[in-house]
Amino acid sequence: MHEDISVLELEANELYSSMLTADNPVHINTKLNRLEAKLGKERLLSYPQYLTLPLTNVCNARCIFCGYTEKAHKVFVKPEDLKKLQWLRFVERINVNGGYGDSLANPFFGDIVNYIHKLSPNSCLSMTTNGIGLTEKIIPPILGHMSFILFSLNAPDPDSWGTVMQCRSAGSVFHRMVALLKDVCRNKPSQLKIGLSMVVFKDNLHLVEDFMHLSHEIGVDSVVLTQYYPISFYGNKNLSNDKSLYYCKEESDKAFLNAEKIAKFYGIVLNRPRLFSEEQSKCAGRCYQPFNQCILTNYESADSRNDVTPCCVGYRFGLDWDYSLLDDEYFMNKIWNNAVLRFFRRYQYNNNIDNAYCRTCCDRDRFDPLQTKHFLAAIDRMSLYSRALVEENPEMF
Repeated sequence: MHEDISVLELEANELYSSMLTADNPVHINTKLNRLEAKLGKERLLSYPQYLTLPLTNVCNARCIFCGYTEKAHKVFVKPEDLKKLQWLRFVERINVNGGYGDSLANPFFGDIVNYIHKLSPNSCLSMTTNGIGLTEKIIPPILGHMSFILFSLNAPDPDSWGTVMQCRSAGSVFHRMVALLKDVCRNKPSQLKIGLSMVVFKDNLHLVEDFMHLSHEIGVDSVVLTQYYPISFYGNKNLSNDKSLYYCKEESDKAFLNAEKIAKFYGIVLNRPRLFSEEQSKCAGRCYQPFNQCILTNYESADSRNDVTPCCVGYRFGLDWDYSLLDDEYFMNKIWNNAVLRFFRRYQYNNNIDNAYCRTCCDRDRFDPLQTKHFLAAIDRMSLYSRALVEENPEMF
């Protein structure tokens, strides 16, 4: 067994050396990252396979299910801000949004996409956007360089869209977006996949069927239906807990099952929540996200505060970052191999147990409003434990 590990570690070192000089280093980094995760390495030579990179902290909508608040200091990333991020050429998938803010609200979005594609033509670019900032000018870089875009439309008609998104001139904006989306879907290359998403809660549950029909009319490849979760990590939401689907479970299951039938009829890929009548999933086993995924966020309410997490649930490590610092050395030592994140990798690798702050491997329903206090308490315990461990035992890292 020890000999096998030695062989694998030798292979890892060889992959790292070849990755640094390769014309197409993406697939080598991916192979190296998977090998290091298999070995349970805490300090990684490989870069993340999946990166989320926010381009602005500004949003042009005020969704009633979101905790976004307008920032006094508005940040719009420019292409020159990314010049230190030469390590992007190693990353397999780059998601150009993260935390609060909509990437299409950034006036430099098209130039940024062009720059990243030129730097790393073998990386797959994706994003989630509300689509309000979609224009004919932005469409060319989207069609030429993006691999997947999820448009968070959230409603099937102008009136309901205006209610949910809290956007001015809802009627004209909604119709303009739908027309542009149809144009994108008609002219997109085969490698670009387009999806629509809808956050579903008690008051708009009856609109799910219409949303599925509109998705077919637009011509998207997939639909993502997510339920409104009353637990908030990053701010106040304008929907009360009793608006969640936990207060209309039977009606919710019927709506999602009907959406499944419609999706199958139209040939649309559907991603829906677990039905309330379905058994809560059990722990899936060891999680590799702390090894392969890095999400840079701007969720914090303080204007200057950013954070890092390996998981979409948004567990905050307190690892502040800034674009001006994200060169190769800083990213690898201060962010990607930070002591707290290395501890988290150790915890995940050596403890094949349910993770209280994970939406996938937890064997209890953490979105149930009745379990909110239990879940948040577990979050606090893990957060305090990880940070205290690092502060009290710096020699371990």
